[in-house]
Amino acid sequence: MSKFELLQTVEDLKVLRGLYEEKSLKTRHGYYTLTNYVQWFESNPQLDFVKAYVVSNSWRKSGLFIIEDMYQYYINCVTYDEEEVSTALRSINWDPNFKITALPASLIDIVEKTFQEIGLQYRKVNLQIYEHDPNAAMYSHIR
Repeated sequence: MSKFELLQTVEDLKVLRGLYEEKSLKTRHGYYTLTNYVQWFESNPQLDFVKAYVVSNSWRKSGLFIIEDMYQYYINCVTYDEEEVSTALRSINWDPNFKITALPASLIDIVEKTFQEIGLQYRKVNLQIYEHDPNAAMYSHIR
């Protein structure tokens, strides 16, 4: 049975980051998010307000993570599995105020569906990100 668990070491974060490709349009945001937290934990191993959660039986394949940084959540995955994402979302204590700061478009529907199923009241704010990419024409089919 899968369970939601806290990653215990920087080495686990590095393994997780290794599933993401720096140059891939699909996964580089997750790569840079994880790189940021790897660097933070390497410079301050006692960082206690940041926690990285995964689903125990599947994170090494899917790359799903939820990083809790005070009241902000960063959520990403390499491969998408609705049950895994829903399990992770249902495992979070949503009682305190929160903000999902980073969420790939592929996960929006399952996040909203799970929130509705658990009766969580939320407000959705859309934010567009634009980045300079000289190879944008090559990736136009992804958008």
